[in-house]
Amino acid sequence: MTHQGFPPPRSAPTHGRDQPRSGLADPPEPHYGDPPEPGHGELADPGYGELADPGYGDPPEPGYGDRLDPGYGDAAASPRRRIGGGRDRHHRRSAWFWPAIGLAVVGAVVVVVALVQGGSKTGTGAVPGALVTTFMPGEVQQVPAACGAVTGAVLDRYMPGRSKPAAARPLQGKVASQCSWTVDDPQRYRFMEVVIQAYTPSGLASGNGSATQAARDAFVGARVAKQFPPRQSKQPKAKVSDVSRLGQEAFIAGQHYNRGALLDMETLLVRDRNVLITVIFEARMGGRYGPDPVGMLRSGAQAAARAALSGIR
Repeated sequence: MTHQGFPPPRSAPTHGRDQPRSGLADPPEPHYGDPPEPGHGELADPGYGELADPGYGDPPEPGYGDRLDPGYGDAAASPRRRIGGGRDRHHRRSAWFWPAIGLAVVGAVVVVVALVQGGSKTGTGAVPGALVTTFMPGEVQQVPAACGAVTGAVLDRYMPGRSKPAAARPLQGKVASQCSWTVDDPQRYRFMEVVIQAYTPSGLASGNGSATQAARDAFVGARVAKQFPPRQSKQPKAKVSDVSRLGQEAFIAGQHYNRGALLDMETLLVRDRNVLITVIFEARMGGRYGPDPVGMLRSGAQAAARAALSGIR
């Protein structure tokens, strides 16, 4: 009788539950969630269904023929490091968040205090820093006619034998007026011009844009133009000096022209509040024109400016 040997073994699986078993028929597949049927000769695992061991996530035991992956656990550790890093970043953001909020609150308080203190009205009713669009108390809104502002006594002394006054047609209503007189004798030539202008509030003016500030800007600009005249104007540089006890501020600029005939010119500017008074007094000398008394032009310009200034007070 021929004895049969054991059947050839199945190919050995690599690991896990596919490890070699006996040649008996395979048990039916368990339903999802049911405890696995014990194998041949095995006892049911009494711990099935219990909570996972606290060491869950540790590297599994190597199966048959497997090698333990030395890098196993790195991937698991990385999320923990990322989670920990996220907490660190969150902590750093939290550490900066509240100080930033505090600084913002302090800044807002400073701005509010500045607005409250700066917004208090002064005695003139103006709000510091605000743009002024109307005349302020005490500012001049209309000026007298320049031809009548200079008295006859002043004109008789400095402009004897003068021509009739020549008044320029006002282009700015009652806020500006201009008038001139001329003496043209065979041995004497003199010319005097008086301009009275009240400045109005302007957004182009510096500071708060008030009428007074606009007059200040014009005063400073005229002084600079006399000291440093534009090259294309072909005017000589003026000798500028301040004049005291005349308006709120005043200066006089002397220029000497030599254009075939000698011409001396004195320009006097006086500012009072928002009003500028400009007096130009010039005389020709040399040739058939005899010399004028020293200082005559300067004293005549100041006399005309005082007369015009008295008419706007």
